Formats: sequence, structure tokens, C-alpha cells
Amino acid sequence: MSHDTQRDPNKGDDSRHVGVVTNNPFLNFMREFRARNRNLEVKEQLIKGAEQWRKMNDAQKQPYVELARQARRRRRGKKSSHSRRRRRRHHSRG
Repeated sequence: MSHDTQRDPNKGDDSRHVGVVTNNPFLNFMREFRARNRNLEVKEQLIKGAEQWRKMNDAQKQPYVELARQARRRRRGKKSSHSRRRRRRHHSRG
């Protein structure tokens, strides 16, 4: 996989761009939260991230909602490999 999980120390804080952007605003927030809180254990990241998300108002969540909208638009333009399924030919034994 070639997702942007590696950070270049010469670049600025690009924590918002680490990982895959999804069509779920909360997951986009958690992706950024985990990148900024790498010192915490995974369980703590999830607990603290969820707490912070619940405390955020709609205006604070808006950047993540917009990322999700953009991800949906990009996905609509692409044809999913999952949408095309191979038909199996049934061979009769005889």
C-alpha cells in the first residue's frame, strides 16, 4: 500500500494529510488526532479523541465534514472494482 503514512521531517505539520481521507467526518478527525497524539496508546487515542469530538460544536467539525464531502465526490467519479463482480459459470457435471 502506498498511503501517505510516512512523514517528512523537512515538511511542516501535515498531520491532517496522514492516512486515507474517508467519507466519514469522525474518522477524518481521528486520523488527524492520532497523528497529533502518537505518544498515547491506541486505546487512549480512541477514548480521548471520541471525548474531544463529542465536545466540538458544528463549526469546529466543519473541516472534517468538508473533507468527507470531497471524498464522496472523488469516489463518485471513480468506478469501484467492487462494483463489477465476475459471473461464475456453472458447469454441469455429467
